[in-house]
Amino acid sequence: MVKYRNIIKRKNYLNQLAKAHEVTYYKRSESEIIDELVKNGHKEKLDYLEDQFKFSSSHLTLCQLEEFWPEHTSSPEKLLSYLIKKGVINSTNIDTEWQPELRERPQLCAIKHEGSAVFLKFVEKKTSVRKSGYGSAKSEYAQFTSFVIVYGEEPHIQMRCPFKEIKKYMEFLLTFIGFGKPCKYFTVPKLTKKNAAKMCEYLSAGVASRHIILPATVGSVLFHGTKGTDLSTDNTYEEINKAIENLGLPTDDTADEKCIFKYKDTKTSIEIETTFEVQYKKGYFKFLKEVPECVVDHVLDTLILVDVEDRKKSMSESAATSEE
Repeated sequence: MVKYRNIIKRKNYLNQLAKAHEVTYYKRSESEIIDELVKNGHKEKLDYLEDQFKFSSSHLTLCQLEEFWPEHTSSPEKLLSYLIKKGVINSTNIDTEWQPELRERPQLCAIKHEGSAVFLKFVEKKTSVRKSGYGSAKSEYAQFTSFVIVYGEEPHIQMRCPFKEIKKYMEFLLTFIGFGKPCKYFTVPKLTKKNAAKMCEYLSAGVASRHIILPATVGSVLFHGTKGTDLSTDNTYEEINKAIENLGLPTDDTADEKCIFKYKDTKTSIEIETTFEVQYKKGYFKFLKEVPECVVDHVLDTLILVDVEDRKKSMSESAATSEE
């Protein structure tokens, strides 16, 4: 049962898998559901779903380094050989997950090599304080942080940590993989209102909420649509916007938006409703909760497609200007 610890923590997905394969899940424990799924020949789907959440996070920021990668980190194979040589892992650790003793510094607890990418997960000890009787008590827990180093024409790192902690974890990660000195980096691509709208279009995502900035004593207005409402096409929202504009105030300065889309995983038949938040002022987005790897891949494919289209358009416009 320990093998499926990532699924157990996300029973909603386990229930969906059970429902898709006619296994009763109502008023049953996780172990009972898993046992029946295995008995009915769905172990492969359970293994797949477990792996989908091994490196999951609600955060996702793409970073590129401004310097060349050292030779020992220039490919997945060379990076893994370096980590083995340094004694950080042995060859049997690759494509596995384990539970090291909790410490205050991050420790590697999972590693996977898939194609041109190396997935790394770290765990560190954190402490929380809660009320207990007339006083308070401290308790320790494990905090997980994942990164994905993607090689190819434009190598980059998927930083699956909060945006405000990227600098701290980037410095740690680069030291961990053997960079001899600090290295500058930049995030890619920067989300604008235009390409975020393109993303939503390609993902068939609706705008669930929108936060607009107003140059007035009422500094901002936050709109929330009712369930199933897409604010980008909602007539009531448009009427309210027009009323604000009639006061002489612009409504095109958006601070952030929350968008919702559904994605069906063909391997498990699970439908995943995903909400992501776009922060325009800082140029990044995040999921509101952890999502499986298939959703991350789907969103990243869309983000890259939009970025490529933007680059081609900019190049065409620059060429047209040069000809004039």
